[in-house]
Amino acid sequence: MNKKNGNYIWTFVLPAALTFFMIVSFPNTAVCDQVPKLDVENSTRTVPNADGFIQRWLILEPITANGDTQNAVQRIVKTEHFPNELTMIPKKGDKVTVDGSELTWHAVDTDEYNINLYYFAAEVGTNCNNSLFWAVTIINCTEEMKDVRLAIGSNSASVWWVNGEEVIGIYGNRCTVIDDGISKKLTLKKGPNVIRGGIINASGAADFCARILDSEGEPLKGYTVSLDSNAVSASAGSSEFPIKTPLKWKASGKLLTPKPDAQHPSLSVKDPTVVFYNNKWHVYATSAMNGSWTMQYFSFSDWSEAPDATPTYIDVNPALRGYHCAPHLFYFTPQDKWYFIFQSQQPQYCTTDDITDVTSWTAPKDFFQGKPESLGRNQWIDYHMIADDTHIYLFFTGDDGRFWRSRTTIKKFPNGMSDPELAIQESRNDLFEGSITYKIKGSDYYITLIEALSPTRYYRAWISKDLNGEWTPLEGADSFETPFAGTNNVTFEDGVEPWTREFSHGEMLRDGYDEKMIIDPENLQFLFQGNDTTGGRRGGRGGYNSLPYRLGLLTAEK
Repeated sequence: MNKKNGNYIWTFVLPAALTFFMIVSFPNTAVCDQVPKLDVENSTRTVPNADGFIQRWLILEPITANGDTQNAVQRIVKTEHFPNELTMIPKKGDKVTVDGSELTWHAVDTDEYNINLYYFAAEVGTNCNNSLFWAVTIINCTEEMKDVRLAIGSNSASVWWVNGEEVIGIYGNRCTVIDDGISKKLTLKKGPNVIRGGIINASGAADFCARILDSEGEPLKGYTVSLDSNAVSASAGSSEFPIKTPLKWKASGKLLTPKPDAQHPSLSVKDPTVVFYNNKWHVYATSAMNGSWTMQYFSFSDWSEAPDATPTYIDVNPALRGYHCAPHLFYFTPQDKWYFIFQSQQPQYCTTDDITDVTSWTAPKDFFQGKPESLGRNQWIDYHMIADDTHIYLFFTGDDGRFWRSRTTIKKFPNGMSDPELAIQESRNDLFEGSITYKIKGSDYYITLIEALSPTRYYRAWISKDLNGEWTPLEGADSFETPFAGTNNVTFEDGVEPWTREFSHGEMLRDGYDEKMIIDPENLQFLFQGNDTTGGRRGGRGGYNSLPYRLGLLTAEK
């Protein structure tokens, strides 16, 4: 049953006859009005209706798909059925081939609040059972619109993106309820904004509705709706980089510090990887112990609780005893698994279904059979990964001015990594170690952060629109004088005694936890390691691994 302002759609299924009926009762509304209009030449649905619903979409003829649980739906929408499935901006009449069948994109208008996919499927000569429907529309804003939300309903499950970023998912066998799923606050950019939905239906009725709500929860007005892919291409080509430089940061006190026990005489906490999942922060980090290295895991609900968090050392897992350090953690959506990447010396990985259980990680496996020939005698350390729509990339440094990249397809991962190639090369002092790469939310840009060595440790930034392309230093964030993060643009929070001049190996707090590595330019925070000493770079008899590294949090000033 669907409900809209006191109007109901009743759906009956008669199991004995397996016959589907829909009886619609709308005041002054005929049953046939539920049938969407296909490929209208001069559409009048160029603005949202009085209740804010978007009534014009591009919809692809259905793809066979089965499953409405969260895991199944995420797997379906992240599987590449045709090239550029999650990024293409189609035109009316465009065709794609899926499993040997040619499917067409149709411009679809409705006089109602919803798009009825049951009737759409009938109009194109198929049915809506066990199907994935892709829907795309473009809304055009005359100015930037902040603090808005996408609100959707669907029968059955669906996942939604705005400007390439996933913002809502609702799952299970459900009827369409207006505003059933509501995103967190979004910013619509001036010009075209792309809304994309994947709706998965098991059987029977299928439809969806979508609208934008303003900061007060009311239907947003003041934008137009079009299906003009050329406008999107022109806008993307002229987009500005969304992080303004020079940056200024506020630093916290020491949040995570060593907590040694009888088996673990820990001297430092460093090289963190961090995700927010199930309402908790999860941090894996390196620990130095009198000439040896291991890793540890912390979990807490709020950063104010971090200083009291008790670590679990990963060597409680027999498979993870010995030399392992510099971790990187992410959830690989296509396989519904967590991946744990680290240095052993060569890059290795483990997987689990439960990141809170250190003993659940599988035994480490290598990405490569020995050291790749392309590296020669060059060192390789500090590995991290990030994916676009077709490939997943392994990036790393070598303490020598070189930044390397390797990749494999999403389908082959974790197998099939290519021979590493140089992505950036500079001097050792200016490009050292501790690299990490992100996609910037709401933009076409990626950003890579790499730790510089001298005159004291700080971070520089490079940007690109292609993970496999050329990287360009970010002006205003690429020197000791104007770093991405360093002693020249960091001050400490009120009441916090400055405890380090080094801002090194760390991670940004992400806008999710999956392989896309997305960060929000409006909410930049960086979990860093700082050397809790002044003066020399070596820590007495123990050398580098006796340095008292601690973890703190930087927050960008607005």
